[in-house]
Amino acid sequence: MKSLSVVLYLIVSGLFLWSCTSSVENSPKEKEQSSVIIGKPDVQVTSDRMTPEVLWAFGRVSGQEVSPDGNTVMYGVSYYSIDQNSGNRELYAVDIDGGNFRQLTHSSKSEFNAVWRPDGEKIGFLSSESGSVQLWEMNPDGSTRTQISDIDGGITGFKYAADQQKILFTKEVPIENKFADLYEGLPKASGKLMDDLMYRHWDHWVESYSHVFYANYDGTKVWNEKDILEGETYQSPLKPFGGIEQVDRNPVS
Repeated sequence: MKSLSVVLYLIVSGLFLWSCTSSVENSPKEKEQSSVIIGKPDVQVTSDRMTPEVLWAFGRVSGQEVSPDGNTVMYGVSYYSIDQNSGNRELYAVDIDGGNFRQLTHSSKSEFNAVWRPDGEKIGFLSSESGSVQLWEMNPDGSTRTQISDIDGGITGFKYAADQQKILFTKEVPIENKFADLYEGLPKASGKLMDDLMYRHWDHWVESYSHVFYANYDGTKVWNEKDILEGETYQSPLKPFGGIEQVDRNPVS
């Protein structure tokens, strides 16, 4: 039975080996579409029937955050384009009494993980506008959009320390390929050789660990980052659904 198990394992493993792919550069049309801002669509409702087009026209509201002074609610709204097969998330704000509604961002790159800085003078958020996902900040009215971090490989979530002297953030740390020598001479091979059951989450391969970092922060930049899980071969936050909400900092430390 043990021999049979080994044979079956090798057969299954072989299904993942030595398939090749080639990279295709985005066409001019695709590049043009990537710069188009996806916003609220103009859909004409001609009946009382819920159609797919009407359903897709609804904005998805998420990420509500009340300002430190308790006067403003910031939130995100995601809209989707069937033609582009893509979506975009913008940030909005409204006074706590429901008045003074305004749109804070207007870009082709989604803004997410948006939070108020503890002093309420800035809003921090993540965006891939620079080419990788980094921490950005803007004034509460949406002006003076500024990139704050430049972390190699980008970040996936962040939180401010209460004293605004540090931030903690999460980042993907690549997993070392233990079978690299088997791929020598095959630079375009996309096959996967696995020796761990946790090799895939839904729609992507597990090729990195999510780790928690902390770094210095002074309102203009982030530096001196430290992986507090350095050398540990496990995920934090937990995949596939965990995010920065699973991580916090002791306010007195």
